Amino acid sequence: MKENGLVQHLGNGVYIITDDGEAYLDGRLDTQEWRYIDDDASEVTASSSEDIPGESNGGAT
Repeated sequence: MKENGLVQHLGNGVYIITDDGEAYLDGRLDTQEWRYIDDDASEVTASSSEDIPGESNGGAT
């Protein structure tokens, strides 16, 4: 799941679910073509949120 950007490792065995991970669990992410099923069906690119400036850690401290 981490390799596909569905979870983010915070250290010490702690992981959080990313927005893409939540979409996957909700059934809103087509993992064969990496597209959202609803909304505007924009393409998803798997990336580490560590690489995205300003990306939140979901409120974890």
